[in-house]
Amino acid sequence: ILLLADVSTRVLNYWMETRDPAVFDCDLMKANHHGIDGVPESFMAAATPSVIVCTNNTNYDHNIELERLGALYSGDGTVHIETDGADWYIWQDPNWID
Repeated sequence: ILLLADVSTRVLNYWMETRDPAVFDCDLMKANHHGIDGVPESFMAAATPSVIVCTNNTNYDHNIELERLGALYSGDGTVHIETDGADWYIWQDPNWID
């Protein structure tokens, strides 16, 4: 799991220049800054997440690239993530309140 919190695009670029990209490889990534800020292509190529979670909704300003990658938006419904230690089980309940 890679939790990017509110890290800026500038910092992500710095990390890619100063660290081994292999350390960012992940199955699940929580997008930085609610999915609003950009994520450099080089960072995404290193991380290769199967699932991206953004803590906002699709009605909010968000990164089109993350949406194209199939990001789940918590504001669109509860995102559930479970593991048995070998596999991830991820699903989203619909948000019944608009």
